Amino acid sequence: MVAARVGELRLGARFCGPPASAKGDACGAIAELLGDGVEVTLRRPPPLDRPLRLRVGDGALVHHGYELIDQAPPATVGLALPAIASPTEAPRHGRWWWVR
Repeated sequence: MVAARVGELRLGARFCGPPASAKGDACGAIAELLGDGVEVTLRRPPPLDRPLRLRVGDGALVHHGYELIDQAPPATVGLALPAIASPTEAPRHGRWWWVR
């Protein structure tokens, strides 16, 4: 079992998007608050200047009353970088077309 921490979060007027709700920047603010390793998904437009319940455990959940607003499960990004072609190989691969 993972212990969870519960706190309160308020999104101010600077996050104003559609009338009376926040925009996607709220996801960025929540991700910044939680740190690396989460993928924040907006489930409903979050209300502005209202108390939101933030529950952090294995990932995080944000609720307004009983409504799920944001969900942030743990996530990792794996990027594989392509091999670098040499100047002689590049024209065959479509890179560096200007080098002859």
